[in-house]
Amino acid sequence: DRHVTQLSDQPGRLHFQARIGGEQAVWRLDGDVPRKLQTFSEQPYGLAESGGSLYLRGATVSAGREVWVVTDGVPSVIDVKPGPGSSFPSNFRPLTR
Repeated sequence: DRHVTQLSDQPGRLHFQARIGGEQAVWRLDGDVPRKLQTFSEQPYGLAESGGSLYLRGATVSAGREVWVVTDGVPSVIDVKPGPGSSFPSNFRPLTR
């Protein structure tokens, strides 16, 4: 069972969400080499690139549904509502100046 959705590209790399064998994850493709960045408990939502970083809503058991940012291939959660509760972020858009 493989399903790819939500593509977001920057020069030289591509981010995408994929469900492979029931596992939901965000991936990064640099050239020909895909790399899993983070696994989530449900499908990530709203991939948006801005300022060289990727922003999305991701859900984990420990953080709930929160903002995640991937910078230089390193994912981190911005836990707006600390703990397993959820802030339910949505409608991510690239910031332009």
